[in-house]
Amino acid sequence: MTPEQLPGAPTPYDKPGDFIMTQFMRFVGIDVSKDHLDIHCLPDGLALRVANSGEGIGLLLQRIGALEGVAFGCEATGGDEDLLLIRLGQAAVPGYCRQPSDVRAHSRLTGKRAKTDRLDARAIAGALQVAVATRKPAIRAASLSAIKELTTLRRRLIAGVNELKSLRARMGDAGVLGTIDAMSDQHVKAVKALQAQIRSALAGHPEQAQRARRIASMPGAGPVLTAELIGSMPELGTLSARQAASLTGVAPHPRQSGNTGGTGRCQGGRAAIRRVLYMAALSVIRSQKQPLAAFYAKLRAAGKPFKLAIVAIMRKLIVTLNAMIKNDQDWQPETQS
Repeated sequence: MTPEQLPGAPTPYDKPGDFIMTQFMRFVGIDVSKDHLDIHCLPDGLALRVANSGEGIGLLLQRIGALEGVAFGCEATGGDEDLLLIRLGQAAVPGYCRQPSDVRAHSRLTGKRAKTDRLDARAIAGALQVAVATRKPAIRAASLSAIKELTTLRRRLIAGVNELKSLRARMGDAGVLGTIDAMSDQHVKAVKALQAQIRSALAGHPEQAQRARRIASMPGAGPVLTAELIGSMPELGTLSARQAASLTGVAPHPRQSGNTGGTGRCQGGRAAIRRVLYMAALSVIRSQKQPLAAFYAKLRAAGKPFKLAIVAIMRKLIVTLNAMIKNDQDWQPETQS
């Protein structure tokens, strides 16, 4: 039985942010592996293991009982958690996905050093109790998962092309050069095929197609950035400006201690999004007609270094895109300065 078939289960949400947030009374920590989900509930201590499958997740939701006031949490594992988060989304229950470093930090704070799957599930539940106060539930959908996988593969192939180019520059044997050229051609063809698949995946889902069209209306937001944002940053449009910048890793965090005051430093965030956002920012500042190009020139004229100025453009881009999605508006030149 799938979560959406459970008796009394809430209807699936259609848009990010449709969860009705309540005062959580129960926290379900889930340690995810390829084959199993280890579960620990706080404060009652219920512990169980189910298969990491649709049937196993359905059984999990049946065992937990009434869903109102229950928060589910897991760690980011690189993809093994996607099915769990998709099924939680379909059942309209809040599922939080935390970084492993956050969970381990919470464990160290509470004096827990041992590590097993069951102990990890308990640690996730404990960290979840803290995270729900300031974090938003993760957003996963089957359509978004497909786009994310396609963009991830494209990213790897492009990295492979660049690596082959670097390798070719260090080689001299004609046979080796021919092999490298053939491999590069295969990679380039595969990238083009993936781009067509991404366009098809977006076109097949009207809501995502509308979202893509809106993102692409902003100068500098080409098809690569558009697909990456849809696949790897589904929270876009549900965040505050500060959260959007921080999630991308372009928000400066203060560094001050005692009488020592350092400049803010950007850290963390989603590297894949940050890389394509950097390329978008370069495209913007090279266009002398765009308002953000004038903003960049103003920063440089004021003596700001290149890195600081381009990060400021990246921050402007992601904050503006977040506001556009949140307000259901296309890019409007008269509002950008």
